[in-house]
Amino acid sequence: DAYGNTTLTIRAVDDGGTARGGDDTSATAVVALAILPVNDAPTFDLLELDAMVLEDAGPSSFAEFAMNVSRGAPNVLNEEHQTISFLFTAIPGSLLALAAGPGMNIAGQMGE
Repeated sequence: DAYGNTTLTIRAVDDGGTARGGDDTSATAVVALAILPVNDAPTFDLLELDAMVLEDAGPSSFAEFAMNVSRGAPNVLNEEHQTISFLFTAIPGSLLALAAGPGMNIAGQMGE
């Protein structure tokens, strides 16, 4: 995950040798290379794989449900400005039907 500018020097060398005054190496060419940053996928770890609530409990909240939430590669400046959101979907055929999924903030708190 590095980006920035660098310079390359390039020479071509053949296997013809230098016998009888031959020359097997070209002149040096210089190339400026700009490596542009790309968007890295956000990452997170789940503290618990299962969240349990009673069927009539109503809205519930789980602190630190997700941990180590990152916008992308650590210590890379082009990721800092991005906003993270979480998308929850019910597994097809499960008992849970979500009219609207639960929310989760960047601190990893899931709930209301």
